[in-house]
Amino acid sequence: MPDVPRPGAIDDVPPLGPFRTFQAPIRDIAELTGLDLDQLVEVDRMPIAATLGTARVGTTWRKLGALEDLDLED
Repeated sequence: MPDVPRPGAIDDVPPLGPFRTFQAPIRDIAELTGLDLDQLVEVDRMPIAATLGTARVGTTWRKLGALEDLDLED
């Protein structure tokens, strides 16, 4: 079945696009989904997450165009 698309290798990174990709605080994901992610919120490595307070959901999301755009500093 040569014309059936095959998934990439496990180590292949999926391409970014044609959709927009964002780095978002786990707090926002928990609020939008209604999931209990309290333990993950406490250890979120996105620097802005520690200072969010009551910021509106979506106001601190970082648009990503490449892997280098991720911010994981403590």
